[in-house]
Amino acid sequence: MTIASIELQKGLYTHLSSGLYEVYELVPPDTDMPYITIGNITKANNYTKTNRRYTFSCTIHSWSRGTSSMEQKTIDEFIHETLMVGFTVTGYAVDIVRLTMGESLREVGSDSSVFHGVQEFEITLAEQ
Repeated sequence: MTIASIELQKGLYTHLSSGLYEVYELVPPDTDMPYITIGNITKANNYTKTNRRYTFSCTIHSWSRGTSSMEQKTIDEFIHETLMVGFTVTGYAVDIVRLTMGESLREVGSDSSVFHGVQEFEITLAEQ
């Protein structure tokens, strides 16, 4: 038996790690930016009489440091394009991937600005 939320997190990590950016759930201390973090994942059952389906809300964060948000926005585009082309989740068919929210935030620090992208995806998996 597989657990859908764990397999989804593994699939997200593997697929997003295929790019130029490190991917973390918990960022190690003193890690240099840029990087991607996998945030909250919430689940709702979406069963039919013949099918077990799960709909997830997944928050993916991008982080960069500098004087411009261009790098953070480039990372956000990488995340979006990477997830939209499809990815593999062991034991499940990825049925729907939809961006439901995206925003860019600026957090001013003592030495430079930190740019923080937040994207929320709705992902539906069907048990195979």
